[in-house]
Amino acid sequence: MPPFSPVPITRIRILENNKDEFVRNAATSALGKIGDESVIPYLKKSLKDDAGLFGYKVKDAAYEALEMIGKRMQMRILLENVGARRKQ
Repeated sequence: MPPFSPVPITRIRILENNKDEFVRNAATSALGKIGDESVIPYLKKSLKDDAGLFGYKVKDAAYEALEMIGKRMQMRILLENVGARRKQ
């Protein structure tokens, strides 16, 4: 997905501007599933968001979203290196 595509920007606006922790939580989770690395700085800000009920806070969703993006990054790097080794 190209940087600054409309989908992550919409989620980022929700994440930064919505007062409802459930909505921010859902936006944070969606950003992780989208997997666009350009949203990492916004997710890092969410690591300070203690809002939430039932023991699951926005910052918990941010940790999970960052983990999802990190796994995708690791897989991409691994596949790039495997491809480079095969060419040698």
